[in-house]
Amino acid sequence: SFFATLPVQLGAAPQPGELSVVRGAKEALKKTRDGADMTAEWIGPLLVLWSRAAAVAVLQQPGAEAPWDDPLPGQMLLVGGSLRSCRSCEETRTKVLNALVNTRDGEVLQWLSSPHGEVILGAQVALGRPGPAAQEAEWVGPWQLRWDIGGPTWIDVLSSSADAGPFPLKPGDRFLDVDGQQVEKDSRSTILTRLRDMEDNVYRRMPNGDRQRSFFATLPAQLGAAPQPGELSVVRGAKEALKKTRDGADMTAEWIGPLL
Repeated sequence: SFFATLPVQLGAAPQPGELSVVRGAKEALKKTRDGADMTAEWIGPLLVLWSRAAAVAVLQQPGAEAPWDDPLPGQMLLVGGSLRSCRSCEETRTKVLNALVNTRDGEVLQWLSSPHGEVILGAQVALGRPGPAAQEAEWVGPWQLRWDIGGPTWIDVLSSSADAGPFPLKPGDRFLDVDGQQVEKDSRSTILTRLRDMEDNVYRRMPNGDRQRSFFATLPAQLGAAPQPGELSVVRGAKEALKKTRDGADMTAEWIGPLL
């Protein structure tokens, strides 16, 4: 599946074969990593992505010895009810690894489902692939974005993340800034890097989005449909449609009253 390819996409080293998260954390603490090398890392059987906000789960090997159930990709680790957010990925890594090594101290370890974590993971995956062609969109975690001049535009938003930010997201909304830094003139890679590193799910968008500005509004024209007839009853629309005949050479999309 797609998830099985994530270690390669994220530049992770081969899984070391260790099944204990605690022993994996002890080994990881013996190594130092800097901001230029903060790719995904195996902590025993657990592959995590380090961010300023938290440790973000990628996947966990079967048979893992861990103080939790299997996490889902994009979930964020809570240590004693806190995400252990820091000013840098390196600081987050050190704090989380120390907490894993000292699990006997009684702090509860659990995974939080969060669109923030899904965006962080999605941004890191997107950084490892070529950008889409002009006017095409791509998924970045739970967001589908189009890279327009003046900043990316949300084309679609999975329902789990629609209300995750300061305001509900809608197709057609446009990014203004991430963590207080404007993005209108930034490149795709710069914006993805900021999303991966955003500290507290802080972003602003221009609230002029609606489906009239989205990909969905262009579908009738793309499918060759006639203009919408103005009829709001599907039943009356169906009766009108039955009066017409259509052959296989003309089976474009068709309005049945208000339904295309």
